[in-house]
Amino acid sequence: MIQIKQLNELSVDQVAKMSVKLWPYNDFQEMREEFQQLISSAKDIVYAALADDRYIGFIHMSLRTDYVEGSQSSPVGYIEAIYVEESFRKQGVSRRLVEAGERWAASLGCSEIGSDTELSNVASQQFHQKLGFAEANRIVSFIKPIDSKQMSEVTTIYVVRHGQTEWNVEHKLQGHQDSPLTALGVKQAEWLAEALEDVPIDHIYASSSDRALKTAQIVKGARTLPVIASDAFKEISLGVWEGKTQDEAKQLFPEQFAYFWNDPDKFAVSGSETFQAVSQRAIDELHQLIDKHRGETILIVTHTVVVKLIMAHFEQRRMEDLWQLPYIYPACLCKIELRGDQPQIVLHGDIAHYKEEASPS
Repeated sequence: MIQIKQLNELSVDQVAKMSVKLWPYNDFQEMREEFQQLISSAKDIVYAALADDRYIGFIHMSLRTDYVEGSQSSPVGYIEAIYVEESFRKQGVSRRLVEAGERWAASLGCSEIGSDTELSNVASQQFHQKLGFAEANRIVSFIKPIDSKQMSEVTTIYVVRHGQTEWNVEHKLQGHQDSPLTALGVKQAEWLAEALEDVPIDHIYASSSDRALKTAQIVKGARTLPVIASDAFKEISLGVWEGKTQDEAKQLFPEQFAYFWNDPDKFAVSGSETFQAVSQRAIDELHQLIDKHRGETILIVTHTVVVKLIMAHFEQRRMEDLWQLPYIYPACLCKIELRGDQPQIVLHGDIAHYKEEASPS
């Protein structure tokens, strides 16, 4: 004769033993402790099925007040687990256990009970249908392991503007065009090289413009690392502005000059890039390098607009605020530490390595 009894202190061990058959990856002692706690839970009930004093099955029901797929009411009684020993299946034991669970749920004001099973478990689906359950939905569940190493390791990025150039001194707009480093520009790069002399650096990248490559070679110092040129870190192309002084650009293109400094999203002259296009190419390349060199230190030598856009990306700064301080001096240093994908800005436009008074250029 089949008996249905509520879980108590005397039956915990027997139910825990059956639960390990249902969930073989679980430990008996852990399951015993879990069922021990369920005895005193106001929102859970466990019933055991016995045949001639032998424990042959159990059901665990809970009271869910959050949304249950397909339900029209709340709370809902929910079958968290049901198990019957193989030799006693298809003999009405499961139905008896479910009926006991239904009575408990109804006593707590429930008008529905819910359950779930895997898509591949056809037998369980048929079992539910025989008991009067209607399929509410089909859900595919996903899981993604957390890479704890990746979350804890630090990727360090140094972003450097090139040293002062001849056109900087003449206030000419360079863009994709180039001019040599001045004697001061060389010294600025040397000051930074000295400051970073004992800093571990694993990879060095630079804009393919000569002024950035020259700065990177100086900053590299005695390291045997290659300097890898990248078009993605080139300065914004300024089209017809290139080679003109800032005063000439302001006089010839007053509206676009105002856009450049005050509303960069609207800037566009013949042959130029947009700020958004530069941001996309530079940030895309940056993220590729981060993925490629996680846990390492990367040095990037680039240009004013690119430095501003990279730092704005990490700061989540709006484009209209791009030109707010700090000023990006020649050979200034920015440092970002990434833990996982969370950035911390350590330095922004730093010139503590300067040995002479700074002046904008």
